Amino acid sequence: MGLYDFSYQVKDEKQVARAQAYDLDASYKDLANIFKAIKGKTIAQGKKILEECISFKKAIPYVKFHKNLGHRSELGGRKGRYPKKEAKIVLVLLKSAEANANYKGLDPKTLVIRQGASYKQNSMRRYRHHFGSSITLGYGKQSIWASYETCRAELVLAKGSGKQLERALVKESKKLAGNQKRAKATPGKVATATTKPKADEKKVEKAKALIHEHNHETGSAHEHPHSHEGHSHEGEGQAKEHANEHGEKRDHSHSEGHEHGSGKEHSHEGHEHARK
Repeated sequence: MGLYDFSYQVKDEKQVARAQAYDLDASYKDLANIFKAIKGKTIAQGKKILEECISFKKAIPYVKFHKNLGHRSELGGRKGRYPKKEAKIVLVLLKSAEANANYKGLDPKTLVIRQGASYKQNSMRRYRHHFGSSITLGYGKQSIWASYETCRAELVLAKGSGKQLERALVKESKKLAGNQKRAKATPGKVATATTKPKADEKKVEKAKALIHEHNHETGSAHEHPHSHEGHSHEGEGQAKEHANEHGEKRDHSHSEGHEHGSGKEHSHEGHEHARK
């Protein structure tokens, strides 16, 4: 037992595990809503709810002390908030109670969160650091005070009934089944994630094929050097024959030119004789 008595009393103390904390710099209103959210849950479920709140994944639903509080889509439109500091305090309390259960020889898997409560403890007068406005605070001596309040919290673990444990198991199995269905129903996302490596593999295969073709061509060139030489000799022979033909044509044309030139000379001489 701690400094304060627990509000939840049982006949056999060996069947329960308790934990409490006091002089906490926290809001007892936020703690009350957190205890309401985890009440009746197993230790594993309670830890999950608190960790999701700390990591801002799922808000804590507020059943009371929720005036002018916003609605949350992840809670189905209900009012909620992320009391991170208070969630850390409750998580420490839950781990402490679990350690006490192990010390007593209780099986943590068979325990549920039976009761959780928070209370306003002390209220110490403090001056307000910042004056809000006359509309919200009003004029007068009370507007300069802002009391520093502390609170205390308690948590009790007890053996759960068969129905409670069955419900917890059913919820966990449903969540697992839902996750599996979602993974099967959305194979496109997985496929899109795996398309890039396949595209890279195709590029690598194409590059390998091009390299293989290039090596094959170069290898065939090295394997048949004589054939290339033969082709080169044939090409040279054809070029020489072509050049000889052009040379013969040129000689023939040159000889014809000489003949025509001699004919012209003879005709010129005939004209001269005729004039004489």
